[in-house]
Amino acid sequence: MQMLTWAGKECIMTIMGACLVAIGLLVVIWGVIETHGVDMTNLDFLSFFTGGIIVMVLGMCLIPALPPVGKVAGIWLAGVAIAWYVGCMDMELVVKLMSFVVIAGLAAWLTTKLI
Repeated sequence: MQMLTWAGKECIMTIMGACLVAIGLLVVIWGVIETHGVDMTNLDFLSFFTGGIIVMVLGMCLIPALPPVGKVAGIWLAGVAIAWYVGCMDMELVVKLMSFVVIAGLAAWLTTKLI
């Protein structure tokens, strides 16, 4: 049995990350097909969109060759997508604001871990 070298591990992580990015993109495309277009106020579409963005960002974070700035930008893009999704839900304003604080805090914490 051959042991993986560091270059082999980076290669595996890059392939896995690229696959997750592709799957996330397919989820967003699937959402466009299922909901018959892009409507950024339709919760059905937003669930596909947000889920796809999250999977794409997870894939981006697995790719070692991607600079930290790209990973941070992806994390904040996912945070904005989640905040938009929560904002479109029919909830009390206080609950939405609490959700926004949690989303921003998580994105800021992940940013500090990557930089």
